[in-house]
Amino acid sequence: MQSIWIEKKQLTKALVRNEAFWQGELEEYPLIWITVPDAKPDNPPAEPDEEEKMWTDLDYYIESAKYELSHTYYAGDAVPVQHPWLGPDQFAAWLGADIMLKPKDFTSWVKPFVDDWKNYPELKIAPENRWWKLYLEMVYRRMGG
Repeated sequence: MQSIWIEKKQLTKALVRNEAFWQGELEEYPLIWITVPDAKPDNPPAEPDEEEKMWTDLDYYIESAKYELSHTYYAGDAVPVQHPWLGPDQFAAWLGADIMLKPKDFTSWVKPFVDDWKNYPELKIAPENRWWKLYLEMVYRRMGG
């Protein structure tokens, strides 16, 4: 495996140690993830005109993620990772709730959509759900790392 955000030798060692940790076979010393965001100076991509677009404009989202990954220093057993995120209420949105995204606060809010738990709607993720489709695009769009 290779990454443009971390040296190959460091990445290889970190991946071996992370795998050993999850297999319960880690020896020598504990797994240690140390990351230093914004360790490399530069200007981040310009924010979109609307806050919600920080998570819904996929071009901005990808550029922002690339910037974050490339400007972070990875030490110990840390490896570059990026987690798609629509806030802590993303799962409720996938089930049909109206969601308000607040990327600058790293959160989201939903309007309750179950009025009576004795008579609740079927809770399932509809393949055509806007938020589910957006999340899948976030997951599957390649970042070049």
